[in-house]
Amino acid sequence: MNEFGVTLDNLRGTNYLFNSGAMVQADFALLSHQSDAGPRNGTYDFTNIDSELAMLARSGFNNLRIWPPFFGWIIDKAQYRAHLREFLAACRRHRLTLTWALWNAVGNGVLWQTHDLASLIGGAVGDTTNDGLYDTLTRLTELFQSQNSRWVPAGKPGYSTGYPAPGNGLLRQSGDPRSWRDASYIQRVEEYLRDVLEILKSADGQATLFEIDVANEFDGVGIPLGNTLDFVAWNLDIIRQELPNAPVTVGWAEHRAVPYSGYFAEMQQRGIALSCHSFHIYVDEPHQYVERILPLLEWADPHPIRLKATEFYRTDTAEWGRLDTGLEFFAEHRVPTIMWGFINSNLYDDPNKTGSQNNQYLDGVVEATELGYGREYEFSVRNRPDYEAVLRYNGVAP
Repeated sequence: MNEFGVTLDNLRGTNYLFNSGAMVQADFALLSHQSDAGPRNGTYDFTNIDSELAMLARSGFNNLRIWPPFFGWIIDKAQYRAHLREFLAACRRHRLTLTWALWNAVGNGVLWQTHDLASLIGGAVGDTTNDGLYDTLTRLTELFQSQNSRWVPAGKPGYSTGYPAPGNGLLRQSGDPRSWRDASYIQRVEEYLRDVLEILKSADGQATLFEIDVANEFDGVGIPLGNTLDFVAWNLDIIRQELPNAPVTVGWAEHRAVPYSGYFAEMQQRGIALSCHSFHIYVDEPHQYVERILPLLEWADPHPIRLKATEFYRTDTAEWGRLDTGLEFFAEHRVPTIMWGFINSNLYDDPNKTGSQNNQYLDGVVEATELGYGREYEFSVRNRPDYEAVLRYNGVAP
């Protein structure tokens, strides 16, 4: 659909983890807030973002995979829509296409298991001003903390954007939203989906949309496969009504041939047709690409499908400079890739990388030299060998 000729054959992508991102997966917030004390983590700052987009384009990327959180839309739909339109226009200006991760199962599932959904989307978010927004997020932060969550430290309400949507607890019960008890929540889920698709039908949306990734790692959090596929099928029906030609995929955490072939067989049986099939892989040692991915490629070879790595990265920080092995492997076998974070995130207020295991290895290749609200960032290279490997893969001279 995009106007820049980006295809699976020339895809050069990264998951877009912005410097001021909050949470492990650094959800791409579309709501902004600035208090007297300065910006809050995980908020939308267009000046920051535009400088990052320019740097990514200069680095040879032509695709960004993003997770704009559904919860932000619930709280302030007008601001969410306005910022999304602004972001799409900026991506178009920088000739960057988008892979939109629509629903995300990775996060803290405590909220959906303990909190009443009706009150969450009713009076609890009745005030859609910025102050009301952050009061709401503060209350949610307190809820996370009461459940001993290590992801939401005190005074960091923006971290509350990083929970699963539309709710892992619900999806473990049923993959068909029409069977959920809370009718008002079902209405919000469908309204959000149609609202996003309406914006993606705009000129900037059509110019930049590369693919819709309906469900991110639903197979990694205990959601039954049948429920996942029911939910994917429900979304596909709506997507085909609104954007009939939109390429669609599913981001599976699994990359081994035997479970993956079972996913594919079940999708075939249900008539779920995707533009390509996506897997995620994080490795400690270079030889694991051959051991893990070759069997999957051999299984896929006789099938009329195309495989894509929508998340790929190394997990060993003892030696930087390991991305070249993976990039060379994927290039040799013609597997399109969207690497994990080219831009360093998660270290906004944690320079010693003590926050989580993910902070220790999802470290990014470049980082902003000076963070702050309203800044045009300059970037320094954190990891020279990986930086040069990525630029070579992207066709840019280091």
